[in-house]
Amino acid sequence: MRKAQILALTLAVVFAVSAAAQQSESNLFSLDDCVKLALKNNPTLRNARRNVNLAETNVVTARSGILPRLNSSFSFGKYISGPRVRLMDVPVGIDPITRAIKYEQREIVQASVERNSYGARLSLTQTIFDFGQSWFRISQARANAVAAEDEYRNTEQSVILDVRQKYFELLKAEKLVDVYQKAVEAAQRQLERTEAMYKLGSVAQADVYKARVNLGQSKINLINQKNLVEISKANLNAVLGRDPTEPIEIMDFVPKETAPPYSFEEAARIALENNPELRSLENKVQATRVGVRIAKTNFMPSLGLSVSYNRDNEFFDKVFTTKLQNDYNVVMGLSLSFNLFNGLADKADLDRQYTNYRIAEENLENRKRTLLAEVKRAYINLQAYEEIAQINKENLKSAEEDLRLAEERYKLGSGTLLEVIDAQVALTRARATYVSSMYDALIARTQLEAAMGRLGR
Repeated sequence: MRKAQILALTLAVVFAVSAAAQQSESNLFSLDDCVKLALKNNPTLRNARRNVNLAETNVVTARSGILPRLNSSFSFGKYISGPRVRLMDVPVGIDPITRAIKYEQREIVQASVERNSYGARLSLTQTIFDFGQSWFRISQARANAVAAEDEYRNTEQSVILDVRQKYFELLKAEKLVDVYQKAVEAAQRQLERTEAMYKLGSVAQADVYKARVNLGQSKINLINQKNLVEISKANLNAVLGRDPTEPIEIMDFVPKETAPPYSFEEAARIALENNPELRSLENKVQATRVGVRIAKTNFMPSLGLSVSYNRDNEFFDKVFTTKLQNDYNVVMGLSLSFNLFNGLADKADLDRQYTNYRIAEENLENRKRTLLAEVKRAYINLQAYEEIAQINKENLKSAEEDLRLAEERYKLGSGTLLEVIDAQVALTRARATYVSSMYDALIARTQLEAAMGRLGR
């Protein structure tokens, strides 16, 4: 019995550990995993794809303007007239002299009448010439479709940029927890050394109090940083379309390089050529420019052709038969339409389209300026973080050596605790700066790639 209990307990522990491992693995994400999940779950991106589909259907609608329209109709009617009495002139004989027919008014009873009517009609209409309005509408719809596709790519890049920024911010927060944890451990060791030296009478009690304050402040910094980790996890979960309270762990990311492999001028040129938002605005300018041309054609006449084939008869089999050479009529015609006056609606439409065109141009030029500013800012930040990282490597070595010397002097009685605490703070600051600059450089590199239209490729 005891062996069975031990076996059952062992199996329970194994299953519990296995389940915990699987749960932990399911919540462990790489950067690529996060990007794929965000692209799958993001509602804004799904709506952007729907907008692309709508724009493509608008192209199909615009093409209908140059295609013929074929309509058919079928009709059935029934005429019923009830019995009625009417006064009518009725011939009653011939005059023997004049040989003229004699008439006499009499009441005539007419029987009820029922008559069916069947009809079929096939009509074709075609716009022959409308001064290019139909073709302009196709061109405008195509430009809007390309703009919608570029907007989709821009939304996709925005999602990827947001994911990467939140991912690197979480990594930075976790690495800074390690930095502040080391600071707490160092402060704890210093407090223990100071208390031991105080018991020996080699330092004053004030040093013990200072060491305790230093430890307390280090613990506060650690608590605040752990809170930032939880906030960063919630932010990343939200971007991924997950519950912000759901547990999540991410893999470390070690970049091959963060320095830009091109000059600012080259980065600016690539951004102006590839940025999807800029390309979308360019296509919107094209669409509104064509809109002005469409509005101008409203002042021009249009020429159309119409043909209709009609069949009508009282008998069903006379209308719906294979003998189409009987019981039919064909109507053909050309129509020239010229809008002489419609309450200045065409003039108002032209003014509106031209205003839309000017707005689109201003939006494009303004976005070019802000895009170059974004490229410049990201490029400068990236260079600065690279330089800071290199400088901070030396700072770390110097801060570690300075702390070692300060601790030695304090042990020998030639230094003060304040010098040790200052050295500890300087070392913690150097470590934090190194970690921050490394991940801030990754964020700046991502922002630069987004401005250049390189994310997602």
